[in-house]
Amino acid sequence: MPADEGLIEYTVSASDAIDFIVESPTGYAEVSPDGHFRWVNQAYANLLNAHREQILGTHWKKWTHPEDVNLDADLSRKVAAGQLRQYRMVKRYKQLGSTDAVPRIIWGELSVFGKFDGNGIFIGYRVSFVPYLNHDSSEGSSKIDYEKWLHSLLRLLADNWKTAVAVILTLVGSTFANSGRLLEQLQEIQETKEKLDESSPFFLPSPASVPSGPSSPNTDSTK
Repeated sequence: MPADEGLIEYTVSASDAIDFIVESPTGYAEVSPDGHFRWVNQAYANLLNAHREQILGTHWKKWTHPEDVNLDADLSRKVAAGQLRQYRMVKRYKQLGSTDAVPRIIWGELSVFGKFDGNGIFIGYRVSFVPYLNHDSSEGSSKIDYEKWLHSLLRLLADNWKTAVAVILTLVGSTFANSGRLLEQLQEIQETKEKLDESSPFFLPSPASVPSGPSSPNTDSTK
């Protein structure tokens, strides 16, 4: 930038740079040449819904959606061979506890950079992951992110349609069962009221309302 604009460039110490990576809300990780996690920051662990100790030493394929493994592996091999310096891809991670019956999938943008020593020897990967629903973006990017999230949701429903149908039927059945019970209770209340009307003396006609009949003959002889 031109010096007359009054801007001053500040340098950042190594410790500040490390703190930025460690405390960043973006997931950062170091991966060994054979694909095992050497280090992850807390944000990366949070994205995988796991403790850092549960991630370190595991292979990245363990956490990757099966449909994304081949592309990720092919690109990472090109980085290791020096054919690519870096790559980006849309990636799905399986969070800890994800199963075929109850999948817990997170979509995001994976960025992978090759790490080389002073002699140009490949020594590992530097990885970052930004989830689609957790980062600030322009209006256009937000729309794309929403579409990808919706696509993921539809895929999950399609892959697990039996579970979805079972849940819907359970909710509908519960609604009808509750409605039927309410009708039964209303009927019981009405029947109870009718019984009270028939048996309670408070609902008998008063003497004044009973029509009087012919007077009986007077038999008092002392009158």
